[in-house]
Amino acid sequence: MPKADARSVALKALLKVEKSRAFPDIILRRDLSLSGLDERDARLATELTYGVIRHRLRLDFVIDTFLREKKKLDTRVRCILRIALYQILFLDRIPKSAAVNEAVKAAGWAKSLVNGLLRRALREMEKVPWPDPGADLASHLSLKYSHPVWLVERWLGELGAEETARLLAANNQVAPLTLRANTLKTSQKELVRLLGDAGFAARPGRFAPDAVIVESPGRSPGELPGFREGLFQIQDEGSQAVGLLGAPERGARVLDCCAGLGTKALHLAMLMEETGSVDALDLYAWKLEALKKDAARLSISSVATMASDLLEFAPQAGYDLVLLDAPCTGLGTLRRNPDIKWRVQRKDPRRLAGVQMELLASAAAQTRPGGALVYAVCTITHEETGGVIDAFLEGNSRFSLEPASRVLPPAAKVLADPRGFLRAMPQRHETDGFFAARLARA
Repeated sequence: MPKADARSVALKALLKVEKSRAFPDIILRRDLSLSGLDERDARLATELTYGVIRHRLRLDFVIDTFLREKKKLDTRVRCILRIALYQILFLDRIPKSAAVNEAVKAAGWAKSLVNGLLRRALREMEKVPWPDPGADLASHLSLKYSHPVWLVERWLGELGAEETARLLAANNQVAPLTLRANTLKTSQKELVRLLGDAGFAARPGRFAPDAVIVESPGRSPGELPGFREGLFQIQDEGSQAVGLLGAPERGARVLDCCAGLGTKALHLAMLMEETGSVDALDLYAWKLEALKKDAARLSISSVATMASDLLEFAPQAGYDLVLLDAPCTGLGTLRRNPDIKWRVQRKDPRRLAGVQMELLASAAAQTRPGGALVYAVCTITHEETGGVIDAFLEGNSRFSLEPASRVLPPAAKVLADPRGFLRAMPQRHETDGFFAARLARA
């Protein structure tokens, strides 16, 4: 069996994503652990995999431009061509000839096709018929930044041309590693110092008081100093802002309705300095098992897990704070999860808004009089954000919107929009896209 290299690992991962719609992060984590690649080649395999997924539409447009026989390409051959063209178009440090040669080696029966197409592309790239922005701006931006045209069209309508272009460009950036210092054990300042002393480029976050940004760590977060000791948790600043909007008081009784892996539940427990209790509810028991492991690492004991569907959860009506981090399209996380833009369909925001409304009604039933309900999603579509809150408030007179600017700490107030919502946006704040609303129950 030939020895694995960065390109072969990337090809294998991309084929799995194409054929099974599996998540690339899970595939890569497993494949890299079995590959025997050194750190440098593992980084290249990761860059090739995610680079191709990010820029797939643009790469395919180039392939189809230079494909002489207009027929459906074998999936493996197309993925080989995508990897080579990604290197040619986006990676200056890899010689173009090397990208072509490696692709030809991997192509098997299609060597002639791959060699001919790539060499034509090298000679005639200026002939690619990109759409004219003056005649069809949506198609131009769609291909330039590799986003589905329907998504570009809706953002042009909501944000305008300049802001949409900035958002598309931001979505294609590699997100930095963002940590949240576990203040039960350390501080933001001490974590920055620890990482800096170990040779990592670490700096304080901009919005969350416990956030630490690590640029190009070059290794998995679990290998960073302080991870095993529970000094930090991985969490984007947009996500951290949701917990800050919750702002639970010491001793509060909290419910996290869709806790997932527990990042926000553990943050809320930390904010209360373990003086209150957090019930972490989720439909999937395996996620709650992961939550328990993280809680043990962080030395947090005030979080209890419950495997249950929120829609079937018996109303308690006794929680001081209820957090609903609802299932959503995830379109705010394209920097980290570029495959989402190829999974989400035009109808999904409206469909999911219906689910979110049901969940929000159930979450509201758990909120005691005088308590607070926080609704959050990691997306930026109107249907799933302000649209859900407007519809909920129209039918629930006991609840009112509490402006985010009144609750968020000073540095995070810039994330509060004029309507009183929390809106973190990739192109404005260099965070994941998050929306949250804090609702007070009378």
